[in-house]
Amino acid sequence: MLRQPDRWYTGVVVTNGAGSPRDDLYADYTDDQMKEARKLEQKKAAFVGEYSAQALLDYPSSAVKDASNPTVVDELKRLMEEASPEIIYTTIWPTSTIRTSPWL
Repeated sequence: MLRQPDRWYTGVVVTNGAGSPRDDLYADYTDDQMKEARKLEQKKAAFVGEYSAQALLDYPSSAVKDASNPTVVDELKRLMEEASPEIIYTTIWPTSTIRTSPWL
């Protein structure tokens, strides 16, 4: 949490942005250029928000959508076990619904 010495905010971005919609500034970007743009955006957000850490997992959207692939869930579980968060905020794109959950 911002400026609270006993609390921290860690960001986790699961997908790499390669399949992101493109218009305006990004209209001519390749998948690799989009990945780099999204990575830079997330690093800037972490800096401005004074995150304690920012994990960029770099998965393609297809890996996240594949219910038979446990890799993404396993990595998220490992991160949560290591961080022992009090609260987890999740954003479900594209609706931007924010959900909170106490980590038990």
